Amino acid sequence: SGSSAPQAHAGEPDARAGAARATSGSGAGGSGWSHQYLHLKSWHPLSYKNREKVFQAEQAAVARARRDADAAREFAENAEFFKNTEALAAKDRASARYKRELAFMYQKPPGFDAALEKERTEKAEAAARDAETKRAAEETAARLAAGLPPLSEEEILRRKKRKMRKDADGRNVAAADAFPELAGAPRLAPRGG
Repeated sequence: SGSSAPQAHAGEPDARAGAARATSGSGAGGSGWSHQYLHLKSWHPLSYKNREKVFQAEQAAVARARRDADAAREFAENAEFFKNTEALAAKDRASARYKRELAFMYQKPPGFDAALEKERTEKAEAAARDAETKRAAEETAARLAAGLPPLSEEEILRRKKRKMRKDADGRNVAAADAFPELAGAPRLAPRGG
């Protein structure tokens, strides 16, 4: 026939149809176009910067709503106060309004109670440390007065951590290796016997 366009045979697919299938993602031949790059575009709603702008706008709206609610509450409290003071005499009304205007001066600043509590705990901790230091100094003085050598910090910690054995009466029993300075000391005879 006189046409110059190639004819597709019945068993062969048309080349243009195959190209269309490859770009559309349908069909078995191709994987289709990937749209993964779109979130990198500045105009795409899922780009990081656009999501960040949306988040910031939402946070600003919440803060604005909270601020408006606080202002409305404060306005309603003031309106209620002025409505209640209208029934008072002019002198009493002026006195009540003056007290209300200056009331902020007598309120504690924010965080004052927390600062006081922190100061109290710091003082209590310092007092406990001072008491421990004083007790250790007294113990060292007593050891020196008895003719015993003073204990080092490591020895004090080791003695605090060890478990003492108990005798039949429930008293602590010192092992000979725990107190080397008592190695030659006389032992008490057991009770009851």
